[in-house]
Amino acid sequence: MERLAHDEPGTFDVVTSPAARYRISVNDDSSATMTRNPAPFDMQAASWSSSLYRDGDSLSCHITWCRVGQPARLIFFKRIEDVTYFTERGLLYTGTERRTSPVVSIERVTVPLAPGHG
Repeated sequence: MERLAHDEPGTFDVVTSPAARYRISVNDDSSATMTRNPAPFDMQAASWSSSLYRDGDSLSCHITWCRVGQPARLIFFKRIEDVTYFTERGLLYTGTERRTSPVVSIERVTVPLAPGHG
C-alpha cells in the first residue's frame, strides 16, 4: 500500500526507516488505535531506537498523514491516568501530534469483516 487513512478499516503495520513498527487499527467508525514498537538494537550502528511515550501500549489516535516515503503524522490522545498537567494557557494537556521517520512500508494485517459476519 502507498497510503493509509482513517477511512480504511482494518489493521496495518507501518514501518519507518529506522525499523520502528506501528500497528494501526482503524475501526468502521473511523476511530483508530496505534501501538509503536521501537526498532531493535542495531549492532552495525551501535544504537537504540528512541523510547517514546507509551511504547508497546495501544493509544487512541487519528491518522493525519501516512504515505510511503514521507514521515507519518499521527495525533494521539493521552490516557486519562497520564493527564497530570496544564499548558501555559491553562489548558489540560491531553495529546500531541507524533511525526515519525519516513515510512518505508504499509502492509494490511487484517481485512475487516463484512457487516453481519462478525
